[in-house]
Amino acid sequence: MPHFGQHASVEKCLEGAIKAEAYGFDSVWVRDHLVFKPYDMEGADNTHIEGLLVLSAVAAVTKKLTVGTAMTICHRNPIHLAQCFAALSRIANGRVIMGMGLGGFPTNSPLRGSRLRRRSERTYQESMQTCAAGFGREKEFLTKTIITTSRM
Repeated sequence: MPHFGQHASVEKCLEGAIKAEAYGFDSVWVRDHLVFKPYDMEGADNTHIEGLLVLSAVAAVTKKLTVGTAMTICHRNPIHLAQCFAALSRIANGRVIMGMGLGGFPTNSPLRGSRLRRRSERTYQESMQTCAAGFGREKEFLTKTIITTSRM
């Protein structure tokens, strides 16, 4: 989904999602960044439209398409993260896959601070538990959630 870089556009994301659903695709995905710094192959434009907001808009205009995060970085407050995904799940009628990880992009690390870097494993676990509790369906949430980890 073009929610980052020179082609970033909510309209293109919505158009693409509607077409993807019409063509029979199962899902669409977004990336999560604190700061988007493009790879060389992606050009120099660092425009980034918040992925969860894009997925909310996509979920509102589709009926069958699953929306997913190809990895949510657990840098957000765990309660807020749980609320965001619970709301997204309601908007999408449960058509959500939450990929979560620690984040491995060097541009994200300095913004989180060294104290948080040292506690990142614990933060990740707390975020997972809080999100599961926020959904009120711990077992179902944890078995339907794709969990990814990357070391900093």
